Amino acid sequence: MPPSKAQSRPQFRQKSARPALRARLRAGRLADLDGLALADCTLFDTEDGTPGILVGAGIALPLRLVVEDPADQMVTVVRVIGRAGQQLAVTVESPATPANLPLPRTDP
Repeated sequence: MPPSKAQSRPQFRQKSARPALRARLRAGRLADLDGLALADCTLFDTEDGTPGILVGAGIALPLRLVVEDPADQMVTVVRVIGRAGQQLAVTVESPATPANLPLPRTDP
């Protein structure tokens, strides 16, 4: 018996971030740990509390990023753990910090 479509999907698709019931889509920016702007992105809230991030498919990014959320005036350091097209799968390395405060130091 051939595997069903649900069983043959890549692991990332099964664990991809699901938007929260009342997800807010908003503009955001990605930067490296030195603060150099890398790309504009779309942010959304996920069920598990990590930021959902959509970014252009052809944009090369480092594994650790600073996510700038101008709407909430917050920044968060994340680690990229996977990518499927435009969607980044990330884990949060430091909690969201007000944009006017320095980022907490994180070990590489």
